[in-house]
Amino acid sequence: MRKTFITGLILLVSLFIHACGGNEIPTEPTETIPTVVVDTTAPIISGANEITITVGDSFDPTSGITAIDNVDGNLSSQIVVTGAFDIQVAGTYIITYTVSDLAGNQTVVNRTLIVKLQAIDQAILNWNQALGYTMHIQFNSGTESYLMIVEIDEAYMRIDVLDEVIYYEVDGDTCYLYEMKQLSWQKTTVNCSEKGTTELQFLANFSSDYFVEQIIDEVKTYVLRMEYYSSLQLFLGSSITSNFRMTLSNEQINQIFFTMTRNSIVFDMSITLSKFNETTVSLPEVITS
Repeated sequence: MRKTFITGLILLVSLFIHACGGNEIPTEPTETIPTVVVDTTAPIISGANEITITVGDSFDPTSGITAIDNVDGNLSSQIVVTGAFDIQVAGTYIITYTVSDLAGNQTVVNRTLIVKLQAIDQAILNWNQALGYTMHIQFNSGTESYLMIVEIDEAYMRIDVLDEVIYYEVDGDTCYLYEMKQLSWQKTTVNCSEKGTTELQFLANFSSDYFVEQIIDEVKTYVLRMEYYSSLQLFLGSSITSNFRMTLSNEQINQIFFTMTRNSIVFDMSITLSKFNETTVSLPEVITS
């Protein structure tokens, strides 16, 4: 009897559990909401490094410049280039590169373009602007040779030649000559065109157009073009000149060579320049009675 009761109870519990399971409320499916990714990363412009060229060189501001975006990919063709520059005029210029991606993220990069003078033009400019310099001028004619040393600063000049020393002073449009006479320094007024440096003043008017660049004895040399010798002759007081050439060092004119004929005497000239912006000259004391 007890066994029968237990069996019936188990059956009743089983039916109850089955009935409850049959009436289970179904679970509704979960809706998946897509994730929206916001692009806040601007494109990256590469290749816009500072660049230095020489006057007359070709230059394409877009060459080597790229723009890559993390979403839109290669945007190089959409770079906008602004900023004026002139490859024929020495100076420093700023070129601006701008690009945007589809999300509106913008990148702006500035690039410095330096246009340098031709080496010979820069050397001539540096010489003309120098506050002072020294020249060793060697005259060679046949078996004779002598040296002239010229020291120049902003207003004064000292010339040592053949055991004599003279000074020049420039005061506006007036020039003065200092010479040792009768054991004392004498000061006289002279024409400024007679300062003794006529042979070199023509260089202020020269430029790279006047020269042909050649390698002579493994040294880069600037040789004067034939069509400009007539201009040179005028500066040299009608002296016949040939084989004029120059060498440079550290953006300065280093040496000048030429052959000059004056009064039927042929001189082989060599001039070495040094002490740019370092040379100073002090005038001698003139004793007036």
